[in-house]
Amino acid sequence: MIDTSGIADPLRLAAQSRDLPGVAAAAATADGVVFEEAFGTRDLATGAPMTADTVVWIASMTKAITGACAMQLVERGKLALDADIAAVLPDLGRVQVLDGFDRDGQPSLRAPKRPIPSAIY
Repeated sequence: MIDTSGIADPLRLAAQSRDLPGVAAAAATADGVVFEEAFGTRDLATGAPMTADTVVWIASMTKAITGACAMQLVERGKLALDADIAAVLPDLGRVQVLDGFDRDGQPSLRAPKRPIPSAIY
């Protein structure tokens, strides 16, 4: 069995010390869920406890979720971070680079010198 105290203890302490009102976390391996816990409250007005299935707004976490998904694709060999991003997002294969402005203030564009690698995104 995996020791998950390194995950649970800091989360529990953060909720108990009120550094954050509530937190829910889960971790899994290829064999299934190895950790699923919630600490603190999900509603400060009512004191309702945070649960592992509490629905929360994660607006600022989309990059973290996208990054985790991308790393899973890398692990599965379906995405290479040094490959041309145009293979995944064709529109990015047609971008232009700003090379300056002409005398009338209009942008001067050119093709990129090399493909944009997937690792940028």
